[in-house]
Amino acid sequence: HGVGTVVYPDGNKYVGEWMNGLFHGQGIYTTASNGYSYVGEYRIGSLWNGTMKEKDGNIDYKVMNWEKIKQ
Repeated sequence: HGVGTVVYPDGNKYVGEWMNGLFHGQGIYTTASNGYSYVGEYRIGSLWNGTMKEKDGNIDYKVMNWEKIKQ
């Protein structure tokens, strides 16, 4: 349990809360390849409620209760 940052070999990065080695709670996951970022809540390592944003800040889609909702 706690808060931390991990940077993967491919450059992807997660900053946020953890539980039992999994993303759990509020966090931001950013992809190095296209700059997309998911900002929001994770539950047991999966997206729960939040927003997937493009590099320029435009919203690509939202996630509500593990379900992807297109904008």
